[in-house]
Amino acid sequence: MEKTNNDYYPESFYYYDHHSMKSQKWFLILNSILLFATVIGAFCTAYHFNGFSLFAYLIALILFLILNQYNLEKKWFNARSTAESLKTIAWRYLMCSEPFDNVNEQSKNELREYLKELVSGGQQIQRDEKWIMSSKNDEIRKLSTASRKVIYLQHRIDEQLRWYGNKKRLNHKFYIIYWVLGLFLQIIAIILVFNNWVNNEHIFELSIESFIVTSNAVFAWTQLKRNRELSVTYDVAYQEIKDIQKELENIDTDEQFSIFVKNSEAAFSREHTKWLART
Repeated sequence: MEKTNNDYYPESFYYYDHHSMKSQKWFLILNSILLFATVIGAFCTAYHFNGFSLFAYLIALILFLILNQYNLEKKWFNARSTAESLKTIAWRYLMCSEPFDNVNEQSKNELREYLKELVSGGQQIQRDEKWIMSSKNDEIRKLSTASRKVIYLQHRIDEQLRWYGNKKRLNHKFYIIYWVLGLFLQIIAIILVFNNWVNNEHIFELSIESFIVTSNAVFAWTQLKRNRELSVTYDVAYQEIKDIQKELENIDTDEQFSIFVKNSEAAFSREHTKWLART
């Protein structure tokens, strides 16, 4: 029986997933504009374009106040943590893992209670009810252990492997790019300072302070994106999921599979629970 990825999760997952991505997008956009405005302000000040400099710094100040007021980073992390928790609950339910290992109405009632703890808003809970009562979910839960193993491997474990693998490579790549760019700007600033000291003259009338500010902005962006930290974190998670993938080969019984899914989802949860700790 085929089932699309969209069918595996309750409606509330997509709600929080959307809000997480939206908050993340605006958090990064506003911070990038803030840093860019700061750099432009520094260049304008160095070359005595005071009107443009004032305008740039006013934009930076307004964006700083907006970011502080709306706390988009916390909204991003909270929504992502909730979305991933909903994913975990959904898979434990579909795979008949504890505490949803009874193929009867009791498991559905327990699922409702778990969702109520995670989801706020009566309308959202009502939408989830359609997913809870879905006949497709019942069909999956009634499949043999071997069939559920295949679904869990292909649509959960392999999907997590691809995601963490892509993310660790992408974050490492951008960390190197930003680090080299920041270092390059710092070297230029050092060369300009050295030239001024030795020859007591400016090269092309370039402002040393402008290059230093630009370099610091690049390093600030690197810290904001946490590329190095995330690259290491995702690599650790990737290796752990590879071990989980191998462990699945030795699972044969319903009881073993139930415990395996429970432990696997606990491992997947370690990463998304860190979102809350960062706020």
